[in-house]
Parts: sequence; C-alpha cells; structure tokens
Amino acid sequence: MPKGDGLGFVSKDFADLFRDLNGDLANKDPIELKPPYRVHRAPSRAEDVNVRFYPLGILVIKIRMAGDRLSIDEIARGEYMKWAIVESLAEALTKLVKVKVKPDSVLFCADEIEILDVQMPYMGDRLWQFCEFRFEYNLRTNSEEEAEKVVRTAFDRMVDFEAEFCKALEMKFREIYHLTVLHLINKRYGVTDGRPIWDQLALFEAATENDTATILKL
Repeated sequence: MPKGDGLGFVSKDFADLFRDLNGDLANKDPIELKPPYRVHRAPSRAEDVNVRFYPLGILVIKIRMAGDRLSIDEIARGEYMKWAIVESLAEALTKLVKVKVKPDSVLFCADEIEILDVQMPYMGDRLWQFCEFRFEYNLRTNSEEEAEKVVRTAFDRMVDFEAEFCKALEMKFREIYHLTVLHLINKRYGVTDGRPIWDQLALFEAATENDTATILKL
C-alpha cells in the first residue's frame, strides 16, 4: 500500500525525493527523451479477430514532482512514458499472474496519453506538481482462457497489482527525474474483461446495418 507520508511505493524517506540524479538522461527535456521502441497500437476487429477477448485496461495514474524546472504534463504525455507504462504492465502482470506477458502484447488504444488534471500547489516555499493521466490498452493473450485468468487474478489482487505496477513505473524514471508514482485511481479498471464492450459495439454496428442474424446471435 502507498504510505500516508506521500513517499509512494519506492522512496523510504523524504530525502530520497531530492536524491542526486546520475547518468546521461538526468533531467532531460521530456520532448527529447526517446524510448527504446515505440509502443504498439491496438488492432481493430478486422485486423485481429481475437481482439474481442483481449483484456481491456484503463489506467488513471497520479504522479508528483517537485520544482518547476520541467513540466510534469510533458513528462506524462511523452513517448518515454508510454514505453515505461507498457514495460511496467508486462512486469507486474507476469509477476502476479504467473503468465509470461511480453511488452509487445500491451497494445495502446489511443494516439496520445490523456492528461486529466494538473495541479501546482506550494507547500511552504516549495512548488510541487501533481498530474493525473489516462492510458487505455488491450492485452493480447494466447487464448480466451488465458485472458480470463489474467482478468480474474488482477481483480482479486488489485492492491498487489497497483503496488507492483507503480513500483516498476517509478523505477523507469529513477535516474531521470525526481518523479513519484503515487497511486492508481479506480484501480479496479486496471485489467478488465473486454468482451462486453466489443459485443456492444458489434450489436450497434449490426443494428445500423439491420443485420438481424448478428443481432440475434449477440
């Protein structure tokens, strides 16, 4: 569980929030921070008929950073953040579900990360930046049974999922920014059954085309 002192899942004391940053990427401009690879986009049903049973996840992540040297929303919407989320999801789910989840199985469902809220309060004479942002994805699985296992385990262990994911994500930025991943908002939607949404979409399309056979099937 995240600690009430605001240290998140990684830091052990307040001083760690202002630790020395080492390496070539320390405090790099978020626009210039390039990931090892670009994340994959989620397919349409026409591109992959199995997409119907792929788990669907909606992550709303809250992060924090001190100072005004860099803009926290630029970090949140950057390509590096997309990569870091994909890698962290793969690590967290592999550890919890005991099924090997490869990063290229995490498929981004949008063009950009959606910034939901940014706040910049002063606490004493220090400025803090807070950002909430949304990342939607499909998780490609090998079978419908595997998808059900991932969804069920992630739901039953959602507190552990939050902890493992947030730790992994913060560690991706550990030597780059003084960034704290505070928690997930509405973590029960982190990994969900995607079939009802796809079936509703198919029903709408069938109704639009007056496809009675498909309507009766659904």
